Amino acid sequence: MKYIKLFESFSLNEEVDTSLMGGVAKNMYLYLKGMRPNNPVDINGDPLKNVKGEIITNNTKVKMNYQNSSVGMDKLAMQGKAKDFGNINGSEITLHYSMDMIHALGFVKKEEAESALKEMLNKYPKEITGEVKTNKMNYDWAKDYAPTYSILIKLKSDKELAKSQSSKTQLSYT
Repeated sequence: MKYIKLFESFSLNEEVDTSLMGGVAKNMYLYLKGMRPNNPVDINGDPLKNVKGEIITNNTKVKMNYQNSSVGMDKLAMQGKAKDFGNINGSEITLHYSMDMIHALGFVKKEEAESALKEMLNKYPKEITGEVKTNKMNYDWAKDYAPTYSILIKLKSDKELAKSQSSKTQLSYT
């Protein structure tokens, strides 16, 4: 009876979900890391400049951060901080993952976002769903910035995962 209660524990399910999404995030990070970074552009497609008038450049394609799900055990998580991989400054894309979601923000080219999403959906067709979103900002302060693209990946529900993992034996008679 103890084992059944332990198996039904939310924390164990959470740990498995986090592990799966961590694997997907790692593969996405490695896929994006091999790409050349794009520099940010304004709404007219011209290079974006900082307040000093210098062109802003991205040194790397991607950085990744994650929040450890074991909040009670992790000192950084208790402080509300995430752990980072890759170059923290000068990255085109910020890849963030948590227990059941991966969010990749900052794509300049929609084709690259679609390519990265397609790669992940091909690797994990039974486990995840995803979409490319256009982040158009309707704020006055953002009128000079080009729309950027993001990817949102979610873990399928437990019911969908169980259905996709179930094996169906097919018998054929000849």
